Amino acid sequence: MAQPDELILLFWNCPECGHEHIEGPTKRCPRCFDWRDRAVAFYEAPDSRVLTPDEVIQYQRPDWICKVCGAANADEGQPVAELICGNCQSWQTNHAGLRHLVSLQT
Repeated sequence: MAQPDELILLFWNCPECGHEHIEGPTKRCPRCFDWRDRAVAFYEAPDSRVLTPDEVIQYQRPDWICKVCGAANADEGQPVAELICGNCQSWQTNHAGLRHLVSLQT
């Protein structure tokens, strides 16, 4: 059992796409980039554990990882369709990518 000043890693499931076992501090689903909202239920799993001080610091950092180059990006509240990697400038959803390609052709 954790002490009062320790943090335990919990998980959540994305209600939008059904992706399961997402680490609790993650604010967006890694599959569909939908926001974790206040109604999401967190749960303890067999691999839940007390976080080390280094892990606590790690979870205070970027909120999503680029699907193209793997760079960590801070979540600044932009809609899913507007997520662009700060490192490689890649769109993170097909919808936005298609919209971007169309705008380049006109």
